[in-house]
Amino acid sequence: ANRVSSTNIAGLRSRRSLGSIGRWNLANFAEKVTDIEGEGSGFQKVVRFSTSGGTLATGGSDGCVRTWKFPAMTPGWVFRGHTGEIDDLDFHHSRDQLVSVSRDCSACIWNV
Repeated sequence: ANRVSSTNIAGLRSRRSLGSIGRWNLANFAEKVTDIEGEGSGFQKVVRFSTSGGTLATGGSDGCVRTWKFPAMTPGWVFRGHTGEIDDLDFHHSRDQLVSVSRDCSACIWNV
């Protein structure tokens, strides 16, 4: 596997108190590149990259799954189908699909 240099990628950080997704320059953590807050987004518990690396998905304590275009971090889809917080996410290896599992004991498959 190839190792990615921390100076060549942007870091992600979820802040529990604000419930936002931020993109930070890993070479200089003091430099914030993007701050993205969704309406009622809550704490984002899980983050996954698509197999292509062009999409990022987050699962929140509010039961919503959100997608973001990476590396620009522009908002994509917001999927609402769970009544409990999201426990895990995963992208299908060859299809444009994402699966989410929640504390409400359900799993959803989303076309992305």
